Amino acid sequence: MPEEYQEYREQIETLRGYGLGLEKKTVDTEIIEWLEEHNGRLPRGQIRKKGIQLKTGEMTEEERKEVNLYQKWSKSSIKKALEACKRNTTR
Repeated sequence: MPEEYQEYREQIETLRGYGLGLEKKTVDTEIIEWLEEHNGRLPRGQIRKKGIQLKTGEMTEEERKEVNLYQKWSKSSIKKALEACKRNTTR
């Protein structure tokens, strides 16, 4: 850290604790990490218990993260490109 910013060290550490100033992962990086951790299984777009879809407030934090990742993945340009390439190779 440059010397002129040393006086802000403590505040910077607090802000980084909240995720500010950190590099964010891209959707493709997040999905690759998910696939590696879950044996190639994509995240679920909805969570069901006994056949009933759970509301966000009824999900665990991990389940909410899974559903959110699925939503980001389904809207991502990399997924659209992947699907376009898949369609072109099956012809």
